[in-house]
Amino acid sequence: MKKSDQDEEMERLRMENENLRELLEKERRNLVKERECREAERKGRIKAEKIVRSEARERVGGGFELRPIGIVKSCFPDRRGTPRQPLLCPSTRSCICFENAIPPASLEGLSAFSHLFCIFLFHENTNMHRLVKSGNRSMKTFKAKIAPPQLGGRKIGVFSTRTPHRPNPIGLSVVQIERVEKRKIYIRGADLVDGTPILDVKPYLPFDSIPDHRVPSLYTDDADRKFKRRDVRFESEAEASLKYFTKSTKFYKNDLESLRDAIVECLSLDIRAVYQNRGKATAEMQQYEFHFDHLNILFETHEEYVLVKSVGRLKKKKVIDEEDMVSKDSEGKNTTE
Repeated sequence: MKKSDQDEEMERLRMENENLRELLEKERRNLVKERECREAERKGRIKAEKIVRSEARERVGGGFELRPIGIVKSCFPDRRGTPRQPLLCPSTRSCICFENAIPPASLEGLSAFSHLFCIFLFHENTNMHRLVKSGNRSMKTFKAKIAPPQLGGRKIGVFSTRTPHRPNPIGLSVVQIERVEKRKIYIRGADLVDGTPILDVKPYLPFDSIPDHRVPSLYTDDADRKFKRRDVRFESEAEASLKYFTKSTKFYKNDLESLRDAIVECLSLDIRAVYQNRGKATAEMQQYEFHFDHLNILFETHEEYVLVKSVGRLKKKKVIDEEDMVSKDSEGKNTTE
């Protein structure tokens, strides 16, 4: 190759190199400009989100608006007899049904866990009407001190208890996962009434357990008596009726053994109200009602055992406040406590 040809080739390569440098510099400037635009957009979006959150708080009285993601379908049609804490009755069954807006993919991986936390709303609080009337703008819908039943009349601060009557009627329960299907989580051991709104669910992890915990002695003193379980017995006619009506239940069809276990677990803890002498034997021939799944159960409470007198089908769902719980005499007539 002649020298002139070499010079021309070198010049051509030099020009191509400069063109590439200019192109790279142009792309670099474009990337910087795009990054600056994105940063400005992000700052603007953050500012806009802050404004929206501020306006939302003003609309709901300085708080945040939360919407349920689903509801609970439970074997407890009303508050009467619903366990006072989760996992006390492990044979009880419920189902968390999510709204259609929640995609099934949101539940992927949850079946690998044994338990989960349910964050829910106490929707059947007796003071809920005051909370709704105040528009959630007033904190005067609850009492600062209450007397938990297990403390024998002693009053303590509301935040030292698990009472549902709180400034924000939100509850937290640990339940066992039975299985997950599409938008449904089948659970056991829940202390949730049918229709309970669910705000969120979170998997239970090992570090959620605290081995070196501390609990005041007022909760642990005489705990055996306070949380005593009575033996539960069935009259022969009640036993036969339970077997017959098992097919009428929603959660225990063709599973008589599990149905009986769940009823025994609930009744053994004494589901009566305090004013009905919870923890003590009742007057002779005095019976109480317990609604479970689609069943209406009549029982008597004796000193050492609970006797199930009859089991029938619950014709319609009844929502009865614990304070309105009635007993029945031997003739089936309602009597006040």
